[in-house]
Amino acid sequence: MSQAENHPQKGSRISADPITSLEDIEKVKAYLFKHPRNYAIFILAINTNLRIGDISKLTIGQVRNLSPGQDILLHEEKTGKQRRITMNHGVYKAIAPILKSLSGKADNEPLFQSEKTGKNLTVPTLSLLIKTWCRRAKIKGNHFSGHTTRKTFGFIQKQVFNTPTYLITKMFNHSSEETTLRYLGIQPEEIRSAYMKEI
Repeated sequence: MSQAENHPQKGSRISADPITSLEDIEKVKAYLFKHPRNYAIFILAINTNLRIGDISKLTIGQVRNLSPGQDILLHEEKTGKQRRITMNHGVYKAIAPILKSLSGKADNEPLFQSEKTGKNLTVPTLSLLIKTWCRRAKIKGNHFSGHTTRKTFGFIQKQVFNTPTYLITKMFNHSSEETTLRYLGIQPEEIRSAYMKEI
């Protein structure tokens, strides 16, 4: 895939499928388990709803001394707003080996580094990696992209964990619950029920 193909044209609608089941998430985890950096990227992404642009810019110092329940502080690349993302136990365990391997590095160096250059992984590279992981793990879905992990977070929170929509909307910093449901491809129950009524 060329870099041009990996970038949507300006003004085009970004479409991506979420991973819609815990079983499929486990398939991706199993595929990535022997590659600590990629495993940590995936676990962080599906547990935080961070955009891949923000993941690519994370530094060692932003997570180095954090424990589960503490917050990762960052400024969103897209909005410029400060965000606080609470680190759960899964993320903590996934990034621990990465931090150990980078123990001699400075705080301002990238957390997720290219194995070739040592620089931060770019957005096109992360997007291509996510597509590759989903395809090779043979999970359900037709279109995967860099938005897949962010949408997976919201979809699983809503459909599996029953997290209230207003909380997911707040976590995504969306303007309305309707926007959040549309982003996740979820039909509100009231609309679904109306369609089920026979005339």
